[in-house]
Amino acid sequence: MRKRILFAVLDWGLGHATRSAAVAECLTAQGAEVIFFSWGKSLQYLRHRFPAHEVRALPLPEVSYGRSSASPALYRQALRQIGQNKAVHRYIKDAVEKLQPDAVVSDNVYGAQARHIHSVLITHQLSLPVPAFSGAVNRVLTGWLNRFSEIWVPDREDGIAGSLSTNRHFTGKVHHLGNLSRLSRPDPLPEKIYTCTAVISGPEPLRSSFEQEALRRLKTLSGKKALIRGVQAVDGDNFLEREEIEVVNFADGEVLSELISASEYVICRAGFSTLSDLVRLGAKALIVPTPGQYEQEYLADRAEQKGWFTAARALPDKLPQPENLPQPPAEGDVQLREVAENFLRKL
Repeated sequence: MRKRILFAVLDWGLGHATRSAAVAECLTAQGAEVIFFSWGKSLQYLRHRFPAHEVRALPLPEVSYGRSSASPALYRQALRQIGQNKAVHRYIKDAVEKLQPDAVVSDNVYGAQARHIHSVLITHQLSLPVPAFSGAVNRVLTGWLNRFSEIWVPDREDGIAGSLSTNRHFTGKVHHLGNLSRLSRPDPLPEKIYTCTAVISGPEPLRSSFEQEALRRLKTLSGKKALIRGVQAVDGDNFLEREEIEVVNFADGEVLSELISASEYVICRAGFSTLSDLVRLGAKALIVPTPGQYEQEYLADRAEQKGWFTAARALPDKLPQPENLPQPPAEGDVQLREVAENFLRKL
């Protein structure tokens, strides 16, 4: 009998939507029916990526950062989170009653769970790196985690997330999916034709400010360069093309894999999903955490300490030469199919 899965996806950059797409494709390949719930840019992405699937809108506002730092947005979100969890829970509870699914899967949407059916949370954040009130914040987070039947961590043990993916107070099951990415390493690998490719991501207005900084730095480099803006086509219609830089508004998994693999190195944010993509491809990178986003700062510092990438708090005026950047090992081991098979079997 075909299993029906309600799948809620967080709108906070596109990283959650892109990694959720890999999970959803695995579930549908095994015969499951997936109905998506999301909002904002993630909703647009899922509707574009899965035109044959039902994709419903959650009644939540889009996230925006301050002009110079993500900290204000993070604090505002923390204050709103409990109310949003309750609103999402009511919405999902109503959807469960009407659609009669076999399970609910949520990518970091903490209210998307139902007590009487199996509920899975996809997250690498079993604890949070916050500068103040860490104990209180993580006690609240643990309470939210304990509402789910199990956690799927899109990482390997002792991987990119480091201590973020551990929480000794969580009492449920934790399954590591391995390095989960929508990208795949081209075979054969393409010739290196780009000196540098800038991959832009994250909520506005910091996405646009990072894009402008990256453009200024790319102009100082010799050779061919590329800019992947991370916006849907309609959002990029007024963008002025640069003759010396190849500009792509939005790249799907295949195009992005080819562009990054054909680049000497990448400059990008230090989001978890972005780092997962780079590790999957074994790509050199200069990573710059979003200002005031403490998780990205932790991930960037950890990645540099591990010798995977070079990290900087801001783009330097002079970009590095490719030979001065470390070469991360390509990581392709993924346990997603095995975890998904076991999940569907027990429903």
